Amino acid sequence: MNIHEYQAKEIFRRYQIPVNAGRIAKTAEEAYSAARELLRPGSLVVVKAQIHAGARGKGGGVKVVKSPEEAKAIAQKLLGTSLVTPQTGPEGKPVDSLLLEATTEIAREFYAAIVLDRGAAKPCLIISAAGGIEIEEVAHKDPSKIVKKHFSLDSGLDHKVALEAAKVLTSESKIQEAFAKIFAAMAKIFLDLDASLLEINPLAIMKTGEVVAIDAK
Repeated sequence: MNIHEYQAKEIFRRYQIPVNAGRIAKTAEEAYSAARELLRPGSLVVVKAQIHAGARGKGGGVKVVKSPEEAKAIAQKLLGTSLVTPQTGPEGKPVDSLLLEATTEIAREFYAAIVLDRGAAKPCLIISAAGGIEIEEVAHKDPSKIVKKHFSLDSGLDHKVALEAAKVLTSESKIQEAFAKIFAAMAKIFLDLDASLLEINPLAIMKTGEVVAIDAK
């Protein structure tokens, strides 16, 4: 069963994976109210169409706004339409709801996912310093940028292996620990919910120094 980004992030919060504050809107008026609530000095609000497909930004389904009025205008354009992305086909996917999130500027973007490697009969943590783009594109252009760590279905991903993975991405010890905690939490979600795919793209270091799961699948 596919779930929307906002639903994935509700699960992330339960497992203490950091995500931005967000609100769901199903009308333009709700988008206005959500943006008014989320906007703070120095912050922005991103409006994201909730559909079961990736590459939403390329299809115009992800917009950054600076005011409640902008959020309302974007909502009026998106809600009730079909969003076409490189992953939907020409018919697109209907947009029935929007996720509005408070955000600040991103310093660096990474990729993290867990899939079931059927050949190895084990879950596999997949990470890359090339975040924010489709992982298939990274794999095609430079497979060396992708690192894989298998772990047991029974014992999960222990901290040592999670930290080893984190050290591939950054030399900063504080960020390594933050990444390791997120990777371990991802593994726990994957096993607890019997998932087939769990993806964060991008997993970001913000200019404030925080580590945040910007997108979730």
